[in-house]
Amino acid sequence: MLSWFVSASLALAAPACDPVAYPDWIAGVQEQGREDAYLCLAQDDGAITPLLEAIAAVETPDSGRHRRLQRALALHVMQRLDAPANVDALRALNASDRRLLRDAVHARRGRASPVAKHEAVFEKFDWYEPNPRYTNRSLNELDHANLVVIDRPPADLKPPSAMDAPAIAALPTAGGRGPRPANTNGVCGCAATSPPLAALSLLFPLLGLLRRRAEPPVVETR
Repeated sequence: MLSWFVSASLALAAPACDPVAYPDWIAGVQEQGREDAYLCLAQDDGAITPLLEAIAAVETPDSGRHRRLQRALALHVMQRLDAPANVDALRALNASDRRLLRDAVHARRGRASPVAKHEAVFEKFDWYEPNPRYTNRSLNELDHANLVVIDRPPADLKPPSAMDAPAIAALPTAGGRGPRPANTNGVCGCAATSPPLAALSLLFPLLGLLRRRAEPPVVETR
């Protein structure tokens, strides 16, 4: 079991991974370091969620069980480096496993690994074919992007950008009310020619006329 954890050597013959048995595979990695369990978890596309859940459930981080699960997750990611690396998985890995993945990016393009332990892992996969003509120019745009995210996995999703703010502000509130309409008619939100103001403009002269008629005549005194 210890030799598997140190070298992470994998059997050339593919194990029988059907039917899917995540609990058995994860227990096999945690408790026994079984090669077939590592291989099945590496091959199965749906294994990433059970692996992340198992890693999060370990009560003693940095224990042997924890590191074996991390290595299983690293091998799962390594088998999918022809696509953008899963950021959630990278956050769950330790520095040693991220170094393995960084080396794997180059190894998948033909570089012979300079690390003996990594070489022992890569030799067990059919994609590993060292090419003496390898240079860093062999890496493509996706490889460079994966190297960046492997080195420094984002801590969290980025906040909404300024361009997203208007769309967010326009969403209904929890009570179901939409945003208040824009005030295009001044502070009160009403137009100067609205019916109430028009009526008031006619009422004031009429009141003035009635007031003058009600006042008593001015009597001149001599």
